[in-house]
Amino acid sequence: MPQMMPLMWAPLFILFSLTLGLSFLKIYFSSNKFLSKTESLKDLEHSSEKISWLW
Repeated sequence: MPQMMPLMWAPLFILFSLTLGLSFLKIYFSSNKFLSKTESLKDLEHSSEKISWLW
């Protein structure tokens, strides 16, 4: 049944992309917290401006 293949692969692809995105966000924010501990306040303000511009 070739017509049924997309229906079977769609949920797997959605789950895979969701887990990938969540893991990427976790890594991004954890590295951001680590950097915020070591950086100065000026660099923190600059990075927060970057984040607000990205969102």
